[in-house]
Amino acid sequence: MSRVVVVGGGVAGLTAAALSASAGHAVTLLEANSTLGGKSRRIEVAGQVMDTGPSLFTFPAVWQELLRRLDDSSHSPSTAAEDTASLNLERLPEVGRYYFRGEVCSLPVPPGHPWHSAWERFAALHGPIGPDVTRLLTTAPMARDAYPSLARMGKLYGNRLSTRSYLDSLTWLPDGLREVIAIHTLNAGVSPSRTPALYASMPAVMAQDGVWVPQGGVHELVRALERLARAAGVDVRTDEPVLELGRGHVRTTQKVYRADALVSGLDAGRLEGLLGGRAPRPPRKLSCSAVAVYAALKQPFPADTSRHSVVLPEDPAALYASLEAQREPAVKSRVVV
Repeated sequence: MSRVVVVGGGVAGLTAAALSASAGHAVTLLEANSTLGGKSRRIEVAGQVMDTGPSLFTFPAVWQELLRRLDDSSHSPSTAAEDTASLNLERLPEVGRYYFRGEVCSLPVPPGHPWHSAWERFAALHGPIGPDVTRLLTTAPMARDAYPSLARMGKLYGNRLSTRSYLDSLTWLPDGLREVIAIHTLNAGVSPSRTPALYASMPAVMAQDGVWVPQGGVHELVRALERLARAAGVDVRTDEPVLELGRGHVRTTQKVYRADALVSGLDAGRLEGLLGGRAPRPPRKLSCSAVAVYAALKQPFPADTSRHSVVLPEDPAALYASLEAQREPAVKSRVVV
């Protein structure tokens, strides 16, 4: 039995811990904060409970594949992973509503909207690749099982490898719709010129396969992963910041853990800083960030309010240029409701 230490109790860390423990390893998960979840936390404002971080759940087939793998490798098959997780997903009626230069558009674009025919053409090309994306997300890099999916994507994108170059090649797309599709690359924190062409497909895939929220909020995913990890035997420790990652050991504020393997979803700069106890190294290329404002409303939104809305900047190109130049944008970024 190998001793595995997982650093970080976010979604990635919890998932890695559950899979490692189910495979028969002795796993300890270390989280610096008092609560698990990373960006996906749960806070209370004026008596209302709300979740932070990501607001949507995409690619539910990846979740089902995780549960299948946990069942296949579990040393206690009497309790199904799906029963332990108990995560109920609700499909939203639309991907979101977008506001750009006086235009209002939902995805999928409804009939009667000037962009509808172009969206239908775009969705017919990109919507069907959802299973290929799921395959790539659940298959080891360059595994033979991934070859057919990679081949189909290669045929779709050709040599237009970035989101920007690919979308610009689709000359039949209205400019406004092109920017609505391109703004999704900010989910990766960078401009369309720095994301793979695959990002261009995501709005169509989400429109066809659905976007979801767990009943009770996105933080329910964190709670489900914690249940799976604990059921698999993971020793979950919070309020225990890691100070140093060494060869065969992890030193925290509490003690030193011996480890045959270290696993972490922390960013590369932080991990490099922890190796040998050095200070974290700033990333070579910064990504965009945001300020989140949480409020408890005295009155509910109107019934037809979209669960996810985006206000695009008047000049998206200026925003992307400032990101590439590593300077603070002179234009307002998107606002998500």
